[in-house]
Amino acid sequence: MPASARRQRGQAIAETIIASAFLLVPLFLIMTLLMRYLSMDVAAQQAARYAAFQRTVYMPNSNLRGATAATRSQAEIQADTRARFFGDPTGICSQNGGLCSTAYQAQPLWEDASGQELVGQNSGTLGTLSNAASGTLQDTLIGGIFSALNVVGIGFDLNTSGLTTAQVSLVPNDPNGTIGYDNLASPSTLYNHLALTFNAQDALLADGWSAANPGNVRHQISSVLPTSLFSPLNSVISATNVSLGGKGYGLLPDLSGLTLGYVLVNDPAEVPADRLANYNPPPNNGGNGNAQAQQLQTLTTIYVNQLGYTCSQSAPAGNGVITLTCSIGSTTTTIDVYPSGCTTPPQSSTTQTASESVMTLTQDQINSLGNKGFSVSSGPSYTCVETNGTTVTNCDTSQLGNKKSPLYQATVTASQTSLTQTTSYGSGLSSSVTGSLSVTGNNSSSTATFVTSSSASSGTTCSG
Repeated sequence: MPASARRQRGQAIAETIIASAFLLVPLFLIMTLLMRYLSMDVAAQQAARYAAFQRTVYMPNSNLRGATAATRSQAEIQADTRARFFGDPTGICSQNGGLCSTAYQAQPLWEDASGQELVGQNSGTLGTLSNAASGTLQDTLIGGIFSALNVVGIGFDLNTSGLTTAQVSLVPNDPNGTIGYDNLASPSTLYNHLALTFNAQDALLADGWSAANPGNVRHQISSVLPTSLFSPLNSVISATNVSLGGKGYGLLPDLSGLTLGYVLVNDPAEVPADRLANYNPPPNNGGNGNAQAQQLQTLTTIYVNQLGYTCSQSAPAGNGVITLTCSIGSTTTTIDVYPSGCTTPPQSSTTQTASESVMTLTQDQINSLGNKGFSVSSGPSYTCVETNGTTVTNCDTSQLGNKKSPLYQATVTASQTSLTQTTSYGSGLSSSVTGSLSVTGNNSSSTATFVTSSSASSGTTCSG
């Protein structure tokens, strides 16, 4: 090969290396920044979708066609959106007295090479959050028909503004880092000219015209019930019955049981029990049923949304108490909620079956609970069955290997241990958990049941 050809080949390799240094290396360095921007775009889309869904559940005002709706303002949803999607999501729902904290925490992944935050607390904005008519032909026709009927007092008061729209904007800060110069006298960075904005919009048509609660049912049905037009006469009938000793005479028969415009909603005395199996209305106790319903909703939210339990409610007892039962794995927790809204301390029961002897499982359970702050207040006490079949309570297990003892080779069938856990929160506040550990079985397999009851020095609780 001629020497000139070899020199040209060596020159090409050098040119490739130089070009790679100026092209590929910056490309690799900027790749991480591009990935951050892609994740911001996705976060903006998720935030818009979340905000739209929030407005389908939480209304801007509490008046919901005869019912009281749950409310959240646009500012509250915006703050929640910023914390969940434009901040660090690992800190938004820390357990804090049974509530979620929505305080904004910076997203550690959205930083430039110098450690500057690319997204601040106010970088994301929920610009639009509205409910409007869909504008479709069907929506327009149906809305017009029912609006005309409502003018004369007939027809369902249906929502024709079920189209929820949310618009979110995310404006990140420009990253630091000198790349080049606009001119020799005024140095600048290439990044300063980015001025990026991520816009996202989501729309949901999500009003199924379903009943929100018994009050909403009564409001909707009464609007198409002809006798509801005469409901003002109920006070006249009631006054007539009172003045005549509870009975009508002459032209008026006994009208004591007549209620014009009456809407049957969920009265167990009038509706078959199987029709109410999946719905437990709060009892009517001078308005206290609302407090009970709110407390049940609060507890259910904590156990289901924050702790991952599956919950169910019992039918109201004779004194109006509703028992909330929540389960996860082998743990079941029960709380009695009274009509006034106060509750009994939660009682939790955990069951574990293991291929271990009663004594081994008892000690394993005590060690495990000790790691959770429980201390043994009494026990464990064991129940043994001697070889002749005699049952001995509080038996001395140290005698099981003593050939001279009646307990020699006896079988341990049960144990009982009492444990306590006390937690102090300062300012004189503390909570106490009392537990009872029961283990039953034999020398090869056994079942442990741990039942606890909690109490606190503050808060409203009821015992009867």
